Amino acid sequence: MTRFLVGFARFWYDFLVGDSLPLALGAIAICVFAIAADRSSIHGAMEFILPALVLVTLALSLRDTRG
Repeated sequence: MTRFLVGFARFWYDFLVGDSLPLALGAIAICVFAIAADRSSIHGAMEFILPALVLVTLALSLRDTRG
């Protein structure tokens, strides 16, 4: 059972973080921000804020992989 759990955890780590840790953390942060914004009163600004956050996350991820 332990071997299965370790393999399962390694799969998900490799799947989520395998390419770029900043990209994975950025995606999690964007999801948390979207949930928090949905529960608050800034619904109108979300159509501008979320795409901007995605672009910033992508730019940071690309900058990280170039060296």
